[in-house]
This record gives sequence, structure tokens and C-alpha cells, in this order.
Amino acid sequence: MAVLTNNNLIKVNGAVADSKQEMADAGAIVTTIGTPGSDTNFPTEQAVREAITAVSGLGYLTADTTVNLTSSQSATQIQAEIDAQPRNLNGFSLTFQFANGTYTLTDQLYFNAFYNGNLYIYGNSSDSTLSTTKSVYLNSTGAHHCFRILNCKRIEIQYLKIESDSPYSCILCEDTILKVNACYLLGNSTASGAGVYNSYGNCYVSNTYVNNFQYGFRYNTCIAASVNNDDYVGTTPAYGMYAAYGTIVGKTGTQPTGTTASQSSTGGAEFLT
Repeated sequence: MAVLTNNNLIKVNGAVADSKQEMADAGAIVTTIGTPGSDTNFPTEQAVREAITAVSGLGYLTADTTVNLTSSQSATQIQAEIDAQPRNLNGFSLTFQFANGTYTLTDQLYFNAFYNGNLYIYGNSSDSTLSTTKSVYLNSTGAHHCFRILNCKRIEIQYLKIESDSPYSCILCEDTILKVNACYLLGNSTASGAGVYNSYGNCYVSNTYVNNFQYGFRYNTCIAASVNNDDYVGTTPAYGMYAAYGTIVGKTGTQPTGTTASQSSTGGAEFLT
């Protein structure tokens, strides 16, 4: 058995390995992500990603790929499909295509560290306008977000109706370029949660309804665009849009309103008209 210890050393069967060859002979996957023993030469993000690719054993995409999902699958089964895909998209696109139907999701769907290509999460493309009518309904029940996205290159989420339980959000995204289009996002309390909660990566939201959240859209430390969105006639969010910590939000077309404020900013954030 080979395990990583501190100071860039590897223990093999309880003893410190003397060489990469000894590590390889013991069955370890060997990859270099920095200068061993160095306190100043840290590995690049790309090197770390390549190391993760090597260790995962998942390889990389060799063509545009579609993973077809059905409403008969549980959240655990769908997550297994996600986890089985290469993180290195190798310049290709990876699409998770939800078939028509109602999906009861008892856990979050987690997308982490997909890079070097585009990731698409789609419902029925005929549902491409600002509308509450969607052929695919993801009902996220329990103490979790519906989509949890972290450190991916670029993700598009389109043509879905998504519902989440308070205090969680339909889409929670960090360190990723995010596009949300033609979705209907529902919460169950104006005291918590968001339709889209995006931090540290650029975000574009268009043609999307929000209903019954504290924040229709919340943006932290990013550049965001809001185009032709609205609050549905059900329960208006407390805040239509909320921007924080240096965020810049450009907007055009209709926008969601809020019972406390249609738009609010703090920490140097700004809405452009």
C-alpha cells in the first residue's frame, strides 16, 4: 500500500519510498505536481488537475459525449453517472440530458472539477422560453441544494423546472463560469435560499422565473448578467437580486422584483442600468 505523507514523501508498506520506481512497483500512481521538498515552487492548478486525472483512473473524453438520464433513476444513481465521467473534457463537451418526467432527488447532484471543456445540463430544448411550463421537473427534497457546482470550467443549465427545500438553493455554484437559461426555479420560504447562488465565477442568467426565495439571484464577487428574468405570480422573493463583495451586475429586459427590494447591493457591489 502506498500513501502520501508530509514533505512530499511517500510511504510504501509503512516505509518511506526511496524512488518513484519503488512507488510504482508498489502499485502507486506516480505523477509530479511540483518540486519535491520545495517550499516555494508550488504546483500549478493545471498540474494538480492532471494529477487528479491520473489518480482517478477516469482518463479524458475523446469525443462529444451525452449521458442520458431518466426519472426512474434515484439521486444516487444519477450521481454515480456523474462520477463515472472523466474530469478532463479534453476540449469536448459533456452533456447530461434529462428525459421528460418528474425526478425526486433525495440528495444533491454534485459537479466538481470538470475542466478543459464545456459541461451541459439540459431538459427538453422545446422549453426554451421564459415560462413555468417545463417537461423536466427536478424536485429536490431534504437538506441539500439541487445542483452543487464547484471549480468547473464552464457549465450551462437549461430548460428545467427545479424546486428546493428551505434553506437551500436550486443552484449553488462557486469558481465556475455559469449559464442558466429558460429555467423555472422554486423555493419554499422567503427567509432563506436562492434560485441561483453564484460566487467567484462569471454568471449569465436569462429567461428564468424565480418564486419563493430569500434571493431570486444572489451574486458574490463576480461579474453577472441578468437578461429577461422575472418573478412568477406565486410568492415573490424577498430580494429579486442581491449583489455583494465587488460584484458587477449588468441587466436588460424584465427583472425579478422583491418584497424587501427588487435589487440590493453591499460591499462595493453595483448594478448597471
